[in-house]
Amino acid sequence: MQLEDGRPQQSQGLDDAVWAIQHWGVQGITVGGYSDGNASDKNKATALSIAEFAVAELAKVGIRANAMVLPTEQSQRVRGESAGVEFEVVRAPQREGTKP
Repeated sequence: MQLEDGRPQQSQGLDDAVWAIQHWGVQGITVGGYSDGNASDKNKATALSIAEFAVAELAKVGIRANAMVLPTEQSQRVRGESAGVEFEVVRAPQREGTKP
């Protein structure tokens, strides 16, 4: 996820994730944010800001989600980017012919 002056910005990766979540009909998602391993209070505040940004983007297309900060240990395992989000499906979409 791109940050500009410490604020999350729209990115193709987030757009793709929102499209996929909407396409699959998923509701009930937890969005966990991370920033530089969530090692400091400042990193955790940035991580929450990033997660809240992603939740707001999901809300624009009618998808409910909750924002949280990933636990430090879990966020330190994320590789490739220093800041971003992970999506966790809390409630799977209802499929035709299946019982809840």
